Amino acid sequence: VPKTPPRLVRTSTRGQMLAGARPTRRCNPVKSIASPPVAVCQRPGFHNAVLRPYYASQHVSNVVMGIVWGTSAYARGCVEANLATLIDVGGDERGAFFLMPNPKYHWDPDELVRNPPKKWRIVAWWIAPEFLDQTRSWVNRAPSSSSSSSSPCSSDSC
Repeated sequence: VPKTPPRLVRTSTRGQMLAGARPTRRCNPVKSIASPPVAVCQRPGFHNAVLRPYYASQHVSNVVMGIVWGTSAYARGCVEANLATLIDVGGDERGAFFLMPNPKYHWDPDELVRNPPKKWRIVAWWIAPEFLDQTRSWVNRAPSSSSSSSSPCSSDSC
């Protein structure tokens, strides 16, 4: 009996196999159930008494430092593709926000330029005043591609 090669199958919305169906797009094969809702409440004064001192003792996030130094390949790629911007918030003493596509949803800046999504998910990172000069230096030096109409940051609205 000759062996026939396995056919590609895709799953329906209910997880049933549809034999002979050709896959129409890539999909995440991992199925998960929704997390139960949880209500979190803080007692009055908890933030000032516990959280503020805790966060004040922590180092800056490695994600933020990758943006500050320009060592994040994703942030650098977004700047070069004109998908990210640095927005001042009223003077150097107040810091700035670095806006870019959220890497949890948009994995490849080049792919975003080639195939713009219908829905952009943007993340904003606050850059402390102490790090502005360093951040501006690489953002302003980064080669940027020509202005793209698909870019969320190509107009004055970003």
